[in-house]
Amino acid sequence: DNLNVLAHWIAVVRGDVDRARVIEERTRVRLEANPLLAQERWSIALGTAELEFARGDAPRAYVELTPLLETIAAVSLKSAFVCQVVVLAIDVLVALGRSSEAATLAEGHLDRLRASDVAWIAAEAYRAEAVLMAAAGDTESAMSRSDRGLASARSAGMPFVLARALLTAGEIRRRGRQKARARDALTEAVEVFDRLGARIWAERARSELARVATRREPGAPLTATERGVADLVAVGRTNKEIADALFMSVHTVEAHLTRLFRTLGVQSRTELARLVIEGTDPRLAAGGPNPGSTGGPAANA
Repeated sequence: DNLNVLAHWIAVVRGDVDRARVIEERTRVRLEANPLLAQERWSIALGTAELEFARGDAPRAYVELTPLLETIAAVSLKSAFVCQVVVLAIDVLVALGRSSEAATLAEGHLDRLRASDVAWIAAEAYRAEAVLMAAAGDTESAMSRSDRGLASARSAGMPFVLARALLTAGEIRRRGRQKARARDALTEAVEVFDRLGARIWAERARSELARVATRREPGAPLTATERGVADLVAVGRTNKEIADALFMSVHTVEAHLTRLFRTLGVQSRTELARLVIEGTDPRLAAGGPNPGSTGGPAANA
């Protein structure tokens, strides 16, 4: 039933292998008694494949995906389910070194998924295309596609989709030797995965982040995440409001503020807000629009 599927997906996202296995076994017994519960069977199999891929077992993930790929080839199903199967299969096939098969699968589905008016489906389609381009060695195109996917993911309101888009963007930017942008994406990915309790994915993002972690150069611009925190301080948001808006913990917001104060040489939220609104510090140049134009209050002192 739906509650069983939801419980399984929560276990999958959190990397709770033991809990997921209990649900899978319970579902297997139920399906033996009632083989007509196809939707539940498909959903549990998809979750199991997702978990195996997250754990680094791409061969087993593909075993779980094979009947699902056969199903979407034979039966007309909703775009959401097709998207989940196709995108995960592309991730898995690329990990297995079977990029040509992944490209064939992409040709049959990604154009339609990418054109979806559902933001998370479009985001996942762009991300899958970026993975394929990176596997083919076209890093520039892969970065462009992953950036488009990230933009769609930010508008989707689905933190796990956003975190996966951030992780993919960070991995591709690292390959493209854009270390600062890679750090930015991977740092945010870790924060979102941590907030979701997605332990396996958080560790993967941390591992990628460790490959590009270096000291900030003097005078270097703020990262996009740091600038996002600064902008929200400038329009009077509290730490909890900032955490909610940026999908991170209050503790992480406090850590960002500590670094911002040290980096910019300010001692209060009011001073930080003034710098952002004035927009004269070159370290703020990489951010978005000046919050001074919003008409909001300057700061919480």
